[in-house]
Amino acid sequence: MSNVGYISTFNWRTSAPVFLDTE
Repeated sequence: MSNVGYISTFNWRTSAPVFLDTE
């Protein structure tokens, strides 16, 4: 979940749905 937060934060505007998916 730590690395997922980093990826989601790094590509939050590029991968908006990813943030919800990783949640």
